[in-house]
Amino acid sequence: MLDCKRIYADYSEKVYAYLRKHVSDAEAAADLHSKIFQKIVEHVDSYRGNPDAVSSFVYTVTKNCVIDFYRTRKFFDCIDDINYTVVQVVHPPRRSFFPSKCSKALPVRLRRFL
Repeated sequence: MLDCKRIYADYSEKVYAYLRKHVSDAEAAADLHSKIFQKIVEHVDSYRGNPDAVSSFVYTVTKNCVIDFYRTRKFFDCIDDINYTVVQVVHPPRRSFFPSKCSKALPVRLRRFL
């Protein structure tokens, strides 16, 4: 059986460095760090590999947590991008291109096009 305290002592700094490299927000990286070791503690009994090669187990859990983080973040970022406000479009009144004095100087047959 693996010792969780030993795993934490050996891999805590390495996991946090990996998280800081892949997650730009320091607070989110700290949250993920605690979630990762919580998952390791929950699933350490199911680890059937070589006890000397536990690093693959730790980094697999870390990688999957980072993937899940970005997967859920992408979903919530998409929701945040949706604009729920209703905008009323008001068109300005239509104005003639020429001022009224200029249009009066034009022949009547051309005024109707303005």
